[in-house]
Amino acid sequence: MKRTAWIIAALVLAALLIYLVISKPGHKGTNSRTKKTGMEPPFLVEARVHVLASDARDTLSTVYATVADDPYERARGLMYRYHLPDSVGMYFIFESMDHQSFWMKNTHIPLDIIFADDAHRIVFIEEFAVPYTEDMIPSRKRSRFVLEVNAGHVQEHGISEGDCIAVEPLQEPVRIRQVQ
Repeated sequence: MKRTAWIIAALVLAALLIYLVISKPGHKGTNSRTKKTGMEPPFLVEARVHVLASDARDTLSTVYATVADDPYERARGLMYRYHLPDSVGMYFIFESMDHQSFWMKNTHIPLDIIFADDAHRIVFIEEFAVPYTEDMIPSRKRSRFVLEVNAGHVQEHGISEGDCIAVEPLQEPVRIRQVQ
C-alpha cells in the first residue's frame, strides 16, 4: 500500500512539474501573453509584401507582414488575435510546393488567404475565411507561399489569381502594437 501511495505522489509531482514548465511565460506551447490579460502580442513586421498586377506594372497593395517560416509559426499563424491593423498580415513560407491547407481554429478575425506558387504568382484566393471553424481551407493548386490579410482586402485592392507577390525583407524588424 505504501508503494502505491509513493507512486501516486511521484506521478502527481511529475505532472505538476510538467505543468509549471509548459505554462511559464514565453513557452511556445502556451498563449501566456493573451491568456488572462487580454493583451495581444505585438506584431513583428519583418517584410513588405507587394501584390503586383499580373503585368507587374502596378502595385495593387502593400502589406506589412510577420514572416512565418518555421513549423511553430506556421501552425500558430494569426490565432489568438482579436484585431489586425489595415495593411498588416502574415506571410507564410513553406519548404516546397504542395497543396497547403489552413484552418481558422482560434482565429478571431475573418481573413482573406492568398496562395502563391514558387514563382510568387497567385494561384488561389480564399476570401472571407470564417473565424473559429476547424474546416480545412485547401489551396486548390499547389503553392509555396501564403499571405493572410483582413477579410475584404482582396476585394478592396482588386487582387486576383494571376497577380504576383514581391517580398521586400526589412533590414530591421519593427514591432507594432495593436490599436483598437
